[in-house]
Amino acid sequence: MKINEITEEIVTRQSIIDAMVAKNWPPGLQKEMEYEWVLKEPSQDSIDFINSLDLQSKGPQMVSNQALLQNEKNQSIIDRVPPDVVGIINKKWGTRFQSDPAKQYDKKPERYIQYAKMTASTARPSIIVDGEIIFGNARFIAALLRGDKQLKVWNLKRNSKATI
Repeated sequence: MKINEITEEIVTRQSIIDAMVAKNWPPGLQKEMEYEWVLKEPSQDSIDFINSLDLQSKGPQMVSNQALLQNEKNQSIIDRVPPDVVGIINKKWGTRFQSDPAKQYDKKPERYIQYAKMTASTARPSIIVDGEIIFGNARFIAALLRGDKQLKVWNLKRNSKATI
């Protein structure tokens, strides 16, 4: 057995949680990470990911949806949703996004429409890294469908340890 195989074996959900606790990440942010690959598939990549990020405030922040729309990576979220959803976003925001069927992984617009019927206050915070929404994309789409001015987010920044 190689050393890197041994290292990979000892990365567990608990060691990832311990890394988040060591960085003083609030339980709400830890819980959000639990829903994502970071804890679903424990690996050294998960530890490296956590260690490469710094939380910008002790709690969720409100960020302008207009500002989030300026980020090209956030714009690419929109072209992955069904055409009728993109049409509603374009009408509300005066944009010209297009749906790309080749990039759609969720072809059921009901999910976005259903989320949009809920109030923004019921949504958990999305997670952004350097202004890019990395987790909680459907919450962003729902906020755009509702015409919300702001989105609640956990705001993280890459640090000097970032390798991904």
